[in-house]
Amino acid sequence: MPEKNCLPRCVPVSGRSTREGHAPAHGFAAMARIMKSSPPPTALFASTDSLAVGALHWCRENSVAVPGDLAIVGYDNTEISRYGTLPLTAVNYAADEISRIGVDRILKHIGSRESGHAPDVRLIEPELVIRESA
Repeated sequence: MPEKNCLPRCVPVSGRSTREGHAPAHGFAAMARIMKSSPPPTALFASTDSLAVGALHWCRENSVAVPGDLAIVGYDNTEISRYGTLPLTAVNYAADEISRIGVDRILKHIGSRESGHAPDVRLIEPELVIRESA
């Protein structure tokens, strides 16, 4: 088992932790606060690719090497994650499949005269798309 001090220090970044929103500027502002912590994190998981892009921009302006000093992972796998200056590692979730399942459930519920349907739980496994930021 590795020593506790050898584990990466990961900081999640979400709209809640940025206090402002989900735009790249909010990820940039969050990084200014996060990197003041001691010791600084070695990994960052952003709740959106937009926040992660702002974090990448902060790192570039402040000479923090990504992924050398800090690994950054986004969530959405939007087009911006592929085409930025440093392609972003991101969690890709099947938004089209989630949408289809949601619409099917709504239509099923509308077409049914029964009330109190049992929940239909489905696990949709996300995919980690590894690029240059982690």
